[in-house]
Parts: sequence; C-alpha cells; structure tokens
Amino acid sequence: MSERYPSRVDPIADAEHRLPPRRAFLKASAAAAGATLLSSCFGGGGGGEDAPLLGGTEVDPLSRFDHLVVVMFENRSFDNLLGYLYSQGVRPADWPSKVPMPPPVPAGQSFDGLFGKVRHSDDGTQKIYAHPHDFAPGSVTTTDWTHPAPDPGEGLAHTATQLAGGKMTGFVDDYRKKHEDATADEVSAIMGSYAPAHLSVLSGLAQQFAVFDHWYCAVPSETYCNRSFFHASTSSGFVENEPKSKWSGNTAPTIFDRLEAGSPAPKWKVYFEKPASESERQTYPHGLTGLVHPEVSRKYPEKFVDYAKFAEDIARGTLPAYSFIERVYGGHDDFHPPGDVRNGEEVLRQIYEAIRTSGTTGPHDYTQDTLLLVVFDDVDIPLGGIRVRKEGGPGTHKGMASIVQEIGTTKFPRLRVGIGTANAGEDIVRYVLSPFRRTEAGSSSAIRRTIRSRFICRPRTASSCSSSGLMSGSSPIRAPKGEGSISTENPTRRRR
Repeated sequence: MSERYPSRVDPIADAEHRLPPRRAFLKASAAAAGATLLSSCFGGGGGGEDAPLLGGTEVDPLSRFDHLVVVMFENRSFDNLLGYLYSQGVRPADWPSKVPMPPPVPAGQSFDGLFGKVRHSDDGTQKIYAHPHDFAPGSVTTTDWTHPAPDPGEGLAHTATQLAGGKMTGFVDDYRKKHEDATADEVSAIMGSYAPAHLSVLSGLAQQFAVFDHWYCAVPSETYCNRSFFHASTSSGFVENEPKSKWSGNTAPTIFDRLEAGSPAPKWKVYFEKPASESERQTYPHGLTGLVHPEVSRKYPEKFVDYAKFAEDIARGTLPAYSFIERVYGGHDDFHPPGDVRNGEEVLRQIYEAIRTSGTTGPHDYTQDTLLLVVFDDVDIPLGGIRVRKEGGPGTHKGMASIVQEIGTTKFPRLRVGIGTANAGEDIVRYVLSPFRRTEAGSSSAIRRTIRSRFICRPRTASSCSSSGLMSGSSPIRAPKGEGSISTENPTRRRR
C-alpha cells in the first residue's frame, strides 16, 4: 500500500523489528491507499470538562450507537484521490481547462493537499511534477479512468525507492525500474491525481462530512500486512504479501475473537465479493480477511458472507454490530490500479445510499444509530487514555478549528486520545511520529479497543470496562433525507 509517509521518519530501517508509529495507533481506515472508514450518523451525549470517558457508574456514551460499518478499498494514495479536494481560491495558470476547479478551502479551515505546493519525482534524468489528470469528467475514454497503468510497485523494496529516504522523490524512478517499456504518458501519470470533479462520490463524502489528510499505513508495504494490522494490531512480522502460504502462521488474536468471547457475543460479519474464477475462489474462499486471518475463517466460516447480503441485511433491519466490507482483491471495483475508478465510486455510492435511505426503504433507520466519528491523537495523556469534553474552543488544533468553522458552534463533544508523553526536551513532532517504545507494545489499537468497549464489555460502566477506545457520544448532525445524497452526474459511470 503506497501512502504518504512523514519525511522525518525512516519507515524502512529495520522494518520487521520496529514497533508501529504512534500515528498508526489511531489507524481506523481510507480513503486512500489502503483504508477508508465510512460512518453515517450518530449518537447523543456529553461528558464533563476533560472528564474520563468512563468514570464511577457513568454509562458509557458508546452505548448510544449500535453499528459500525468499515469499507476498505485498495492501493490508492491520499494525493492520488484527494490531493486536489480543495483549492486556494485562485485558478493556477496550468490548471487543465477541461477540469472544473475545486472549491476553496472553507474559511478558517486548513487542508494539506497539493494546491500551492511544488512536488516532483525524478529518475535522475527527468523531473515530473504533481498534476491533475487532464481529461473532462464526462470522458468516455476508459484509459482516462485507469491511471496509473500499469500498476506501480507496492512491496517494501518499492516503497523504499519511492520514499527516497524521506524526500518523497522516487516514484518515477521506481516506476521506470518496474516498467522499463512504459510510455512517457504512463510514467507521467504516476504523478497524476484525480480532481473532485472526476470522483464525485468520494470527494462529495469528504467535503460534506470529513477527511483525514494525514493518514499513514501501518506497514510501508503491501495489502495483507496492513489488513492484518487493522484487525489484529500486528502482521506477525510479515512485511510482504507473498508467499500466501506463510499467512497460515498469522495466528495473532483479532477483534473478531474478542467479539466472539463476549457474553452475549455481538454479531459481526465480513461481507466479501467472491472472485470470478474457480482458482481464485480456492485461494480466497473467505476473501482477503479469511486469507490473512485463517484461524478466524476456520472457526467462524458462517460469518463470512457474500457482499450482496449487506444490502439485504440493511433492507431487513438485521445489520450486525460490526460490518467489514471488502471487494475482490485486485478486481474491477476496489480502486486497485489499474482498475476503473468509476467502478469503485459506484460501490461506495451504493453502500452510502443503502445506509442513508434505510429509514425509508426498510424497518430500521440506520442513520440513527451509526456513529459519525471525529478522532484526534493527543500527547500528554497516558497511552490509550480517553478524555471527553462537552464543549469548548479549538485551542491550537487546526483540525478542530476547521470543524468549529464548518458547523458554526463550539458546543459539541470532542475526545482526546492519549499517545503518551514526550521525554523532557524531546521534540514534540518527532515524538508524535516516532514508533512506540517497547514498554508500550502491549497497548491495543484504537479500533480494537473501540469495538471491545462498545460491543463486548457489559454492563458498560467504569467498573466492568475500564479501557475505552476511540468513540464518544455526539449530538445528531445528520443531513435531512433527500438532501444528503451523493451526486453521480458522470454519465459514463459503469456498473458491474
């Protein structure tokens, strides 16, 4: 999974033995090169000023939601899909005439994208600068929608070349080495990005709800390791996909095991698309999750169901507490290059619309009990600690200032997730981006702790469940039905 990586950290050195960085502690999923967490709506709640999330006999605010849906797509970077999500308000001279300009960054907010920045990559002979793809949103030329093609390198060695020791200038060099016969246009496309007008669904969700603009993969490498980290907080030391047979040794406990150990056990399902060929069905009988966590699929095969059942469960009002959605790995609609990105857009639209319209099409309105989550990592709180504030100003946190500006009020709950405290004199930036210390290695990931806190610990009070995860209560902030739909105006959008 290629992703942006902080330049002050060397993610390659001793990769098999390093602990994940602190920022990976908040890994929840993307949109971009690996993981996207979709959440619809909401709960209610409050909490005292800097009060613990759980204290005394206070009921856990997590009890205000009943469903968590995670959708994970494949192998696209933040810059490739959302780098041009917002503009700086002035049309650059070299902006393609065929492509509508993105909206400016909302007043008082910040967005770390590509506008106003000079980024390039080279192979020692030629520099190619970051740029938006130059084709109209209504293009009927399939190759416009499959950049980059062929697929760029994904493994640890490829990532090391791409990162170029933190300078982030090795993408062209790595691409040329992998595809020696690539054309000039194909090489140029490796530094290209889609504009919001090209990706109306993904960009629409990011602009109407929220987007993480500093989201880093847990392992600077391929798919399997990062998917393992998502549910187990480890990849058992593996940093490459192949050989597939080695994943039979990935027996680390997962959040699925924790859910099954609950009393009563909360319901969960992995909704996966079955491969078309018989050989691939033999390799992935329970999708990627089943391959990466073979013990889980062996013990709970009935929990791995066909992707189509997700819409059926929503229609019937039987959506489980935790839903994990995955499309065919490297297929036509999981965003994996060189797949047509319009197909991934359509999948995302269908999932979002199924949740958004559930109250009018089925017996249960899932917009009422699916949490909208805004997460911030924080220092100077004990590792894994959670504090929630009922309201207040943003202080120096630009992300919080952005939210305040957007919704026009400071009266909403927010939480602080602890990643520990820097040593005296230690640079705070280096601390935040640093790996965990060995003494901190036992901490659960935020996603696992969140699911454990909400769906496993009963009754949900401080005495029975003292370590909470990411989520806290929040007031309903939901687009009225009929007004929150995502546009699919592109007439060439294909469905499978």
